[in-house]
Amino acid sequence: MFLGKIHYNRFDYRDHVDANHEKKEINVSSQKNMIEPKTWRNPEILLEILPILFHKLKNKLTPILGYAQILKAVITDPGHASRLGKIETAALDLTELMNLLRENFTLPKSQPEPRDLKALTAAVAAEWIPLLQSNHIQLLMDSGNSPISVKLYPQEIRALICELIDNSVNAIRKAQPPEGQIRLSLQDQNSIAVLSLRDNGAGMSEPERDQAWNPFYSTIPDHAGLGLVICETIVKNHLGKARIESEPGQFCEFIFEFPKSDSK
Repeated sequence: MFLGKIHYNRFDYRDHVDANHEKKEINVSSQKNMIEPKTWRNPEILLEILPILFHKLKNKLTPILGYAQILKAVITDPGHASRLGKIETAALDLTELMNLLRENFTLPKSQPEPRDLKALTAAVAAEWIPLLQSNHIQLLMDSGNSPISVKLYPQEIRALICELIDNSVNAIRKAQPPEGQIRLSLQDQNSIAVLSLRDNGAGMSEPERDQAWNPFYSTIPDHAGLGLVICETIVKNHLGKARIESEPGQFCEFIFEFPKSDSK
């Protein structure tokens, strides 16, 4: 049964909990504000992914241009050759436009700052409690008993966690299990910090996993398919690694590795 509470081990919720206790619960009745969908996608986050979108869209144009040129070389009908020439010209123009946009939308980056990834994750997750409660989804959180220092961009990590939880909520809605569950986990593994999120939603097939990081790909109706592209961009900005493990109809788990701020 959904308890309307968030369970975790030794997560520093600062104003919400006493860090001296080994296990805590937060009652959602005190949470007045429900997080608004997509409010974490601020302009800076969206501008971050534009160069990547332009690059991947340009890659889609490459085979169109190539096939048009091949067919144009072998077709003898003047009308067909003329049409293929127009396709070739349009593909070249779009490719040049993508290069121009990619160069002009590349933003200078500030330096990341050392922060406690565990405390930040816990604070962001707490904002989702009312929405998860309304969808009868239980959020479980696991971590060790010490801070995990990572050089990071706080707003980007916030967006990453929000995208992941939002993705899990939709996957659980799609699968409709008897009890929805999301598990956030943080592990301190020597020189890296491992952040993972696992849900018991619809899961992903192998072909779906292969396409998951592609822009505009989504298995959820009326979704733009940008969430995981944003996640991938954020992880790369932190010199991290990402992978997906899943069993269709059982679970899906996103696993991210970040270098710790004290690593060489």
